[in-house]
Amino acid sequence: IQEYCRKITHAPIQKLREAGYWIEEEDFRGHHLFGIRFPKTFDVEKFKIALQKNKIAVSFRGDSIRVAPHLYNQEADLMKLVKVLTA
Repeated sequence: IQEYCRKITHAPIQKLREAGYWIEEEDFRGHHLFGIRFPKTFDVEKFKIALQKNKIAVSFRGDSIRVAPHLYNQEADLMKLVKVLTA
């Protein structure tokens, strides 16, 4: 599960980092669970609406979200999240 999740999250995480989001380095987190910290100017309410519209489920944790991919997810699912976060 860890290896599969590492494979499907690598490219999406890189794109989010390039867009200014903070995500813990691989050596300090599991691949099946990671947080994405929002930039200071991030509009959380607009993001919540976009998540609902795109049927994306994440958990909110203060100024970040928790993402928990599993075997039923594909890289395309995570790229959908990237698209919403970078829109």
